[in-house]
Amino acid sequence: MEKRYSELDSLRGIAAFTVLLGHFMLLIPENNVTNFIEFSPLRIFVASSEAVTLFFVLSGFVLSLPFYKKNNKISYFPYLFKRFLRIYLPYYASLLLVIICSSIFYSGEINQLSLWFNQSWNGNTSVMLLLQHLFLLNNFPNVHFNPVLWSLVHEMRISIIFPLLMLLIVRKNWIFNILFGIGLTTLGFTLYLLFEKPSHDFFHTLHYTSIFIIGALLAKHRVYLVEKIKKFPLNMNIFLGLIGLFFYLFAKPAFALSIIFGGRDPFLATILDSWFVSIGASLIILLSFSSKRFSVFLSLKPMKLLGEISYSLYLYHCIVLFTFTHILYGKIPIFGIWILSLLASLVISNLSYRFIEKKSILLGRKLTKKTRQQKENTEVPNDNKEII
Repeated sequence: MEKRYSELDSLRGIAAFTVLLGHFMLLIPENNVTNFIEFSPLRIFVASSEAVTLFFVLSGFVLSLPFYKKNNKISYFPYLFKRFLRIYLPYYASLLLVIICSSIFYSGEINQLSLWFNQSWNGNTSVMLLLQHLFLLNNFPNVHFNPVLWSLVHEMRISIIFPLLMLLIVRKNWIFNILFGIGLTTLGFTLYLLFEKPSHDFFHTLHYTSIFIIGALLAKHRVYLVEKIKKFPLNMNIFLGLIGLFFYLFAKPAFALSIIFGGRDPFLATILDSWFVSIGASLIILLSFSSKRFSVFLSLKPMKLLGEISYSLYLYHCIVLFTFTHILYGKIPIFGIWILSLLASLVISNLSYRFIEKKSILLGRKLTKKTRQQKENTEVPNDNKEII
């Protein structure tokens, strides 16, 4: 049985919580306080875009583990079916809730709040908008139900092709795979420059595939890397942790280039910054296994709970925030809306995990196990017949 790395669940939970806090801050227009948080060590609490890159590295790590087991044959359609249930069933439940909430509680634009907030809901639910959200494979327009869904689009696209990627990753060395990942990023950026920019969402997927590859390589060489780091003295582990946090939070080559050249291309910024963030994320992941203190922290009950509800927390926090904001803005202080949204998000996410997520995971395991058993029962008589 494949070892489960509980530290990764806790890391995912912490990352989901930072996405929540980052989106809470995005509710209000940019000001001196938000700028201070953005460019200070406090950024660790609101680093939402970095957290998504960490999600992609973690997904690559976890999805790749079964492919490294000896004599373990991965059947594509059972894999994809389980992945579909894992992502889509909780997503559809959240989609139903956001359609209801946006239809009932939308109160119009609130000019005192941010563009990010005001462009998410507009009170109109068209058939085309529903269809765009149904399959999680197409990019969404500016007006959408839930701002976090863009990452699920890439997650699902890459999940579809991930077993094909693993055929390459398992057989080739890390240098080849890193170059292959860089090649995918370069291809995505080249296509972005050559074709109309509204199509660049698919070119982003090419780039994010390289981040999944980093996670898969981390899993492939995890034993060697963790054993190396465990031999380091405490001071070296602290240094690695600081380097990891620097790359994760503050290594922004796109920002430096924008100062030098006086401009900033958003796609190029995504490419450059997420590669650096993935380096930091990789160091953080490795330290979660190799540092006893860090591992103990991630094993605390609150961290484990966050890990359990991380996907639901990611799905529901914006829905809750927008609903409370449309209902209560102007009636209570914004801080009160944040507190109520935080508490409600945690409660709803816990309920979603217990009654939707867990059941979708168990359903996927049960159905794929049943299919595998039926296949084995069908194949046995054929083999015996050939022997006779």
